[in-house]
Amino acid sequence: MNRIKGIVLHLCNFVLSMEIWIAGMLVLASMISERALLLSVCLLIFTWIIRLLAQKRFTKRTPGELGILLLLLMAGVTLKVTAFPEGTFPQVLRLLLGILFYYSIVNWAESEARVNLVLAGVMAASLGLMGYAFISVQWATTKFPFIPLEIYEKFKLLVSDTIHPNVLAGTLVIIFPIALSIILFSWKQVSWLMRLLAITSSIGIVVVLLLTQSRGALLAYGIVLFLIFSLRWHWVWMVVPVLGSLLVVLLYRIGFTQVVQVLSANQALNGLDGRLGIWSRAIYMIEDF
Repeated sequence: MNRIKGIVLHLCNFVLSMEIWIAGMLVLASMISERALLLSVCLLIFTWIIRLLAQKRFTKRTPGELGILLLLLMAGVTLKVTAFPEGTFPQVLRLLLGILFYYSIVNWAESEARVNLVLAGVMAASLGLMGYAFISVQWATTKFPFIPLEIYEKFKLLVSDTIHPNVLAGTLVIIFPIALSIILFSWKQVSWLMRLLAITSSIGIVVVLLLTQSRGALLAYGIVLFLIFSLRWHWVWMVVPVLGSLLVVLLYRIGFTQVVQVLSANQALNGLDGRLGIWSRAIYMIEDF
């Protein structure tokens, strides 16, 4: 009996040592085929059972659990109120798969070497995503007149399942703090390969963010820059009064309404009025439910 328990424990620990690679392949499979979503979620849930057998716990605790619980709560609400469950259910599965993948990384990255490997993988993935963007994004070309339209004419859509530029920008701006923090805080402690990945990822993200012309992502990018720079150099906080004064002058000279119109207009909506119409209908939908 002890021999059988030893074999089972050995197999469980082997699976857990390979967990991040298994999870990565399952996520990739779910991106290739939607039919793999449910199976991928079930298999990653099964790793929690394996961890309970081997380590007497389902998962490590993390500071992000409150946010994750809220996401799970809203996923349940979404399934309850949706008028199109056939379209909603796969998206909820994607959310669950993302959460499970997050915990796979958390439980696998138990050493500095593994953490560095995860960071390198994230930055390498960002480079792959940026390369994929040039054949998959339906670019917005009317928001920033200083970007020549000829640039976008060189990009050809080669896939049928295209990516919205705001979605791409939102993903890249989340990865950007990792690369920038390595450059500013860990430059001497990491290998030359990590340095190369950090520099390439940082520069590439800036370029692609400009090409997406996503104002929300660029605003988030500016906030990230300010926060990380202020953590690295405390004197950066002194810039806040200057920037605040410039913003007040800008709003006074141009006008608050005009600034909002410029920031909110795009190819589908004619400024603030179009967005207010959508927001009012969203409120009606919420009231109905």
